[in-house]
Amino acid sequence: MLSQISRKNLSTYRKVRVYGGLRFGTEVNHSGTRTSQYGNGRTIAGHSEIHPVERVESIDGRGPFTIGPSAKVSSWPTAQRYKVTNANCAKTGPSNYAKLTGKVERIAASADKSGDVDVWVRTTPQRRYIATIPQYYVSHSDPAAQIITFLQLPNFAAVHYSLQPSNAKPRTFCGLRNWKFSLGSTFPALQPVEMLR
Repeated sequence: MLSQISRKNLSTYRKVRVYGGLRFGTEVNHSGTRTSQYGNGRTIAGHSEIHPVERVESIDGRGPFTIGPSAKVSSWPTAQRYKVTNANCAKTGPSNYAKLTGKVERIAASADKSGDVDVWVRTTPQRRYIATIPQYYVSHSDPAAQIITFLQLPNFAAVHYSLQPSNAKPRTFCGLRNWKFSLGSTFPALQPVEMLR
């Protein structure tokens, strides 16, 4: 939220440029939801949004502004927040906050050259998802060894601040489901990951 802007006072409105991840969400109670056709008469109801916002820049010539309030680290309300799971991730629904559990098959730099890291997570023998970990969580990435080292943050502590492909213990990725479009079809991905256990 831009702290100087009040919805009740038009004179406080500002013109800004917003940078961040563009995603397509399917929350049915979200404002701006529309039904879009994506191939062979098939449709999907949803909305596009920038989430998370990574930078806001003033472009109205009225000087700088402040963004607030500052974020505070707190515990994650996992049970209440992440209603999309392995069982319903491939279906549209009222939420896009997802918790996927599976084995890490592959780790690579994101194709968009953003600095983010894509992780292929196998949830069942027939299904796998891409989970994108934002660069601001990554301390170091070794593409040859497919190892990510994380910054020392509480939401990644349970994986000992590193991740690599393994057939051993499954990992749980929590974050936002983003619907992707390709060749007349849609598929869900976890973009961005917010927490890893």
